[in-house]
Amino acid sequence: MKQFLSLLLLFSFAFFSVSTTVNGQAPSGYKAGYVIGADGVRKDGFIKESFKSKASIVFQSAGGKKITYTGSDINEAGIDGVVYSTWLSDFFKVISSGPKVTLYQKASDASGTVIYSGSEVVGINPGTEGSIADHFIKTNGMDKLVLVTKKNFEEVVAKHFTDCPALTEGVKTNKLSYQEIGKAVQVYNECR
Repeated sequence: MKQFLSLLLLFSFAFFSVSTTVNGQAPSGYKAGYVIGADGVRKDGFIKESFKSKASIVFQSAGGKKITYTGSDINEAGIDGVVYSTWLSDFFKVISSGPKVTLYQKASDASGTVIYSGSEVVGINPGTEGSIADHFIKTNGMDKLVLVTKKNFEEVVAKHFTDCPALTEGVKTNKLSYQEIGKAVQVYNECR
């Protein structure tokens, strides 16, 4: 009888473990999320991020299969409601998005990581400019991210937001500073 109860308990635990993953509860260390590949296909599952240490994520499908992705492998990842876009090999957290400009914050640094083609080493990743937590903007029609720092904030606004005099004047007269970069992006997106 003791063996039967032990087997029943073991079977119940195994069933519960499998069913919680299948029913949408994240495995330990993972958060609910999705990835969008270069082909535009979205896959829902669970994600464990390693942005700072490895500039990558581990994606686990509902079926339990695990795949490691770098920024060059996918276009976007959503982790627990937060969206990360990729540029070259790095992940960038989407801080604010609008009809004219998107504000990003760098979340990973892939510089120095080894680049493979299959199992063969083909080079060392140069990464993207800036450091983790730096801000970047991308206006519609622009094909690259622009680093925005405290030092170049006024210059970036003057160059990329010229069609919004209220914003450029506000920055010029110190009514808006780099610490209010989110508000500056919002003002530009609302500017007519």
